[in-house]
Amino acid sequence: MPGVYDALHGTLQMTLLQRLGWDALRPLQEQTFRAATSGADLLVIAPTAGGKTEAAMIPVVDRALREGAQGVYCIYLSPLKALINDQLERVEAFCTPGRLSAAAFHGDIPVSERRQDPDDEPHVMLITPESLQVLLQTAAGRRRFSPLRFVVIDEVHAFAGTDRGVQVRALLDRLDRAAGRRVQRIGLSATVGNPADVLAWLSGPNRKRQLVVVPASPAARRFSFALEPDESRRADALVRLVRGRRALVFVASRSQVERLSTLLEGRVDALYCHHSSVSAAARHRAERASRAGEPFCIVCTSTLELGIDIGDLDLVVQLGPPDSVASFLQRLGRAGRRGQPARFAFVLARPAEVVLALGALEAAMRGEAEIIEPPAHPYHVLAQQLLLGLAVSRRTRRAVLVSETGSLGPFQAIPESELELVVDHLLDGGFIAADGDLLMVGPATETAFGGTHRRELYSVLRGGRDYRAVTPDGEEVGRLDARFARSDAPGVFSLGGRGWSVVGRDDVQNLLIVQPGSSATRRAFWSGRPGGVSPLVARSALSILAGRGSGIALDDSAQEALDACLARMPRGIQPEGVTVFERGDGGTPDVMVLTPFGAAGNRVVGSFLRSRLGTRESVMPLDLGILVRRAGAHGEAGRRVHAALLEMRSAPPGDVAATLPVEPQSSRAFGSLVPPALFSRMVVLDQLRLPKLLHDLSSGTIVHLGEDDGRAHDGSGGEDEAVSCPGDLRERWENPGRSGERENAHETDRRREEAGDG
Repeated sequence: MPGVYDALHGTLQMTLLQRLGWDALRPLQEQTFRAATSGADLLVIAPTAGGKTEAAMIPVVDRALREGAQGVYCIYLSPLKALINDQLERVEAFCTPGRLSAAAFHGDIPVSERRQDPDDEPHVMLITPESLQVLLQTAAGRRRFSPLRFVVIDEVHAFAGTDRGVQVRALLDRLDRAAGRRVQRIGLSATVGNPADVLAWLSGPNRKRQLVVVPASPAARRFSFALEPDESRRADALVRLVRGRRALVFVASRSQVERLSTLLEGRVDALYCHHSSVSAAARHRAERASRAGEPFCIVCTSTLELGIDIGDLDLVVQLGPPDSVASFLQRLGRAGRRGQPARFAFVLARPAEVVLALGALEAAMRGEAEIIEPPAHPYHVLAQQLLLGLAVSRRTRRAVLVSETGSLGPFQAIPESELELVVDHLLDGGFIAADGDLLMVGPATETAFGGTHRRELYSVLRGGRDYRAVTPDGEEVGRLDARFARSDAPGVFSLGGRGWSVVGRDDVQNLLIVQPGSSATRRAFWSGRPGGVSPLVARSALSILAGRGSGIALDDSAQEALDACLARMPRGIQPEGVTVFERGDGGTPDVMVLTPFGAAGNRVVGSFLRSRLGTRESVMPLDLGILVRRAGAHGEAGRRVHAALLEMRSAPPGDVAATLPVEPQSSRAFGSLVPPALFSRMVVLDQLRLPKLLHDLSSGTIVHLGEDDGRAHDGSGGEDEAVSCPGDLRERWENPGRSGERENAHETDRRREEAGDG
């Protein structure tokens, strides 16, 4: 078979040779080119820094040159504005020699710098989902995509399992409609546990599709573990690790970035913060420093987990255990580039964190990653897309609106009766108005979303609660949660690694006027969904506990920590099931419940236990299980918790759902546009994944390790009495379409989620 390189368009060959020094393609690029020429939708899986961008762009540019492309020929869809800025130069390197052009479109680019002339369209448009949604809302914008042949979706794993992914999947179908053809889709990712399923989601039914998977080559990797319960000593350990090196330090939240930066201030040269709430200018300074070749330390959240170019690194540090194997692999891929061994250091606070970190590491070594499940009941995004569809058509018949929106990929499995319920709710709330048989955008939509060209209607990322922190001169410092901004507490807070004091506040414009302060005395916080480890990390950690050790060679301090954790655990732990045992001396022991469900699943189990054990007991969901205190005397405490778990295993889903805390509809973008019964169903099915949790609980063992005789008491077999459930909650769970309640208010005060850009 002739080589792909020799078959490329001559101009592209010269570009690769002269610009990149390539006289041949890598296996990934050859495989992707051959697959792309078949016209199939592709999902390309390869390690970080494996050349995925080039693999996608080579077939795009080759075909554009052969066809003499005019207008927007390819869309490059990315989750981050910073990633678009970073990729633009790489894409231009392919395009410019062949007189093809590329341009970035997103909210940080001034309108004056965006190409508006229809005779001067970029051949490759790099864009975020939100900006693409804006363009598709006008007839002129849709006409721009009539020449479209390709759409490349970068970091597809960052979209697929999220609300934003629902919007992306709808946008892909809308692009097909705008182009009048099936636009070829090429997804790129480094870590997906179920690539075939993700490709099916990306492509859709009745479309040709193909996976391109190139596994990571064996590489030298060096891991180290530092265990230090004291916060100041953990900071000392970090200083010793990063001093004089080019290092990234990953933490779990924005507030942790600020806290750690305060502890490291003055002790580490070239210290930077990087998270979604610091200003774009501050993030760009950190990114430029990472490419300058000098030592630096950037403390960050997942904002630097994706493919932004940060140059060569000496070290990646993970503070605390990683939440997921996929996240760990992304972060590990940041280190050891250009042929150098990857150095990855865990800095941990407790022996249990050592077990969780080892769990993530062992799962990664086995080649595992989390399963990505796209939301199946995204009623809030459905409501958004219904309104956007009306905004385009101005006036349309109800049947046409329901048919056109319901036929979009992410909504095809939603029954028409549920689509009609959402339309009825929007009509009742005034978000849609009716003129006979015709529907149009209603006054409530104009009130809630009418400002600034309906900007908030285009994004499923939650907003509205942030305050912009600006200096008296108007320089933006970053964004703060409204609860923090309105607290009126005195003192200096940290944002972007610097101390700031408040000198004024404007609640109408959501502005906080700040000036530089001394060392921070207050800790800024932001709202967001609770975190914690994934079920895959939990299962892997349980296997370590059940097997009484890890297969990874550890240094003395890490082995000591692991041994200390194992010493507190009884024998007989179930690696795939639930283990209940008592711990501690005295009259009222603690009861520990170890589970493979991960932090989110443990919160669900914890809610059920709390409802059954009573208010006196303390129930604390953890990463690896649930801790129950004051459940009774020795023997009785473990039996009570075990019995409650058996009850949960046989309880109807509606009864379990009734024990869960009610999530406010305002917590989701467009959540208030959904009937309450459907919103509850969506949370239970898509966010909490209750049916899967109950399936795993009922199909696995629930073992009570008795103290008196050391025998395991398995809960298999036997009937348990069904538990009653309040009728209204049972009705919402089992028959959402029969609930007569409709909410007639739009909540504009939403918690901001750390999503999209971290």
